[in-house]
Amino acid sequence: MVQVPPDLALKDAKEHRPIYWVFFLLIVALGIAVFFAANYQLSSEYANTEETPAHKSKAPALVRVLIDFGDSKRAFQGPAREGLEVRQALYEVAEVGELDLQIKNGAITKLDGLRSTEKNGQWRLYLNGDILQDSLSRGLSPGDQVTLRYER
Repeated sequence: MVQVPPDLALKDAKEHRPIYWVFFLLIVALGIAVFFAANYQLSSEYANTEETPAHKSKAPALVRVLIDFGDSKRAFQGPAREGLEVRQALYEVAEVGELDLQIKNGAITKLDGLRSTEKNGQWRLYLNGDILQDSLSRGLSPGDQVTLRYER
């Protein structure tokens, strides 16, 4: 075994000490740089998702009206305005679709030649799949679907 004189061992340790600090500081600086680069990339990707057209568009939510004549169907849709009621939506659909709509005592008596009678059939009104009984003054919300079906 070779013995190193104590003075020489201390001298070698003192000579190498500054280079170790340089490497240590270099590794720490590199770690900090990688951390900030990853954080910058993450924040820029998040900012890009907020700026997509899907997030920016403020398209009005729609109300859909489906008229089922039994042998054919017609569908309409329009913006859900505040205060829009089922009755107003039906009148607007009748005007746009050039349909003859008659409402009497809160019930649909005739639509495009089909009359509501006990013998032949009646117009039934559904809101989001649930039947509406004499409720033409019911307010509509964005995404609602009104179905008017002629049932025999």
